[in-house]
Amino acid sequence: MSQDSLTRLFTLLDGNRSGGIDRSDLETFGARAGGRAKDKVAALWDSLSILDRDSDGVVTKDEFIAGADYNAVFESTVALHLALFDSADADNDSKISRAEWGTINSTLGISDADADANFNAVDTDRDDLVTRNEFLERVISLIKGNSDLSSVDVTRPPART
Repeated sequence: MSQDSLTRLFTLLDGNRSGGIDRSDLETFGARAGGRAKDKVAALWDSLSILDRDSDGVVTKDEFIAGADYNAVFESTVALHLALFDSADADNDSKISRAEWGTINSTLGISDADADANFNAVDTDRDDLVTRNEFLERVISLIKGNSDLSSVDVTRPPART
């Protein structure tokens, strides 16, 4: 896997943008997402914690790039995001309405304006619903490098100032 792909994945997982991934980054995401997302946090942290070579509880970018099993971390990250989708899907129809999307974004602290633009970017068939597949495609696009990570995304709130 390329260093660029690993760097993108690291950036997505560093929820507080501190330059390191710790369990609290993942637990915060899981707690805000609710539902089964909390369960997925443990599996993802298990994949990451073995990379913490200095045992300080933080996986730095260098540690991540040097030792990450990209496939395992990728799969765990996707599973965590799908659990977020499933938690927000209140009527269990495998689609997220704008109201349900608003719940995701308010939970993650994303502004209404950014949430709307984000919804429009993810709703590729323009039917005013985000399907599980559209959501999955967006997450994979963010990880694999087909989207600009500095733009609004569905993975976490913007940096707090």
